[in-house]
Amino acid sequence: MFSFDDLGVSGVNHFGLATSDLDAALDSILQIPGSRLLRGPAENHVQQVRYAFVETGRGVIELLEPLGSESPITRIVSTGGGVYHICFEVDSMEEIERRMSMESRSWIVAPLSDPAFDGRKIGFVLDENLGLIEFVESRPLLVGRTVNPIKNTITTNKSNFVNEASDRKALSAIVIDIVARVLVLDPTEVDETTGAGSTLDWDSLAQLQILVQLESIFSINIPAIEVGNLSNVESIIAYLERSKS
Repeated sequence: MFSFDDLGVSGVNHFGLATSDLDAALDSILQIPGSRLLRGPAENHVQQVRYAFVETGRGVIELLEPLGSESPITRIVSTGGGVYHICFEVDSMEEIERRMSMESRSWIVAPLSDPAFDGRKIGFVLDENLGLIEFVESRPLLVGRTVNPIKNTITTNKSNFVNEASDRKALSAIVIDIVARVLVLDPTEVDETTGAGSTLDWDSLAQLQILVQLESIFSINIPAIEVGNLSNVESIIAYLERSKS
């Protein structure tokens, strides 16, 4: 069995459920109070599946339907489907590959870039105690990158920030651009409703990156007690408006 503390596992990304009818399964899951569709339905031709990600309020479920008889989940669906795998986020896929080699383990699916995860690498292994495990690379930190969303508007001086980003429209544009950069999305895909409950891309790591960028750009210190409340664009804008007063 893997020793997760040595592998850089940062947490559970999602649970995978195989189904012969994704649309019906999705309708059923979305009846859970508080559930919402994060991504999909869409086709992943790399893995030969249709997929959809759903936030249930207690974790993310990936629903998977085979695309043809060559899909890797065809067999499990033929026996009734159900829980297929658990996916862990890891800091470095290279470290997983190194450990796999050291322990003479074999990949079920060797690491490859996956469009369902914005090109991040995934890989599947079979663990003797946990069954099928998927590893996915965590979203990379913005090391060495300078976010400068709106020229002549963003400043590292808070007094200038109060004057230059005084209206909500300008402030919204700044925050949306920061969020888009961290989540690696087109700014047109981000609005004030974008947040942890609306997109799988906004995980705990991404939220930390967003807040770090805000602190740097606006020369503010966001107290730890506020971090949990700043889980979407709208709440961040409201917080920044309060910080000006």
